[in-house]
Amino acid sequence: MFTKPASILIIEGQALMHNALNMTLLVEDFGMTETIWDSQKIDVAAHLFPDLILFLVGPSLGDLEAISSLRKLLPAVSIVAFITGEFPGQEQAVLKHGAHLVVKKAILRTTLVHVIKKMLHEHAPLKLEHQWVN
Repeated sequence: MFTKPASILIIEGQALMHNALNMTLLVEDFGMTETIWDSQKIDVAAHLFPDLILFLVGPSLGDLEAISSLRKLLPAVSIVAFITGEFPGQEQAVLKHGAHLVVKKAILRTTLVHVIKKMLHEHAPLKLEHQWVN
């Protein structure tokens, strides 16, 4: 297991989703979480050096570009992208832009916690790179 508290960055614009993720992480003792969502999210994220990024992707192409930029700035940080699954090909596009794992926003809490623990334990991007979890 990881011995220090993890630094998890949540990139999300909707307060309800952010609060749900934040509470899940706090209950599971993951440690520090931070949230950003503004025009400077890439610059801010690069200076935080998180252990893991949870990125909630909307329909905007800007989100895909943001994932690409994060991948370039923080190549050793795992990115878990959350999608609604409403748009055809969204999961493939997110993976193509650099996310390590794509999950639906409706993922079971226990599954999400398991995935995060595995990613943090390995201290590297999950070996299941380019995976889609339903």
